[in-house]
Amino acid sequence: MASTTVRVDGTEIRRRRIWLRYPQREMAAKIGMDQGYLSRLECGRRDRVSVQMLARIEAHLGRLDEPASTPRPSIPVESS
Repeated sequence: MASTTVRVDGTEIRRRRIWLRYPQREMAAKIGMDQGYLSRLECGRRDRVSVQMLARIEAHLGRLDEPASTPRPSIPVESS
C-alpha cells in the first residue's frame, strides 16, 4: 500500500524549528528524516511529506495549521 503524502509549508517548519532552537541536524535526527531532505523542505525545493512524517514533525513543532502556542524554551546563560 502506497504512503499518502501531504503538502507542508517549509517556511513554517523552519520558523518554528528556529524559534524552539533546534539545530537542523538535531531536528532531522529526532524525526527520522535525512537532514538534506529537511533542508530542501525548509527552502521550498520540496513540499511534500508522508502523513507519518508530518505527525513526527508536528509532535516536535506543534500543529503546522494552527498558530504556534509553545513558548520559547529558556536557555541557561553561563556567567563569566
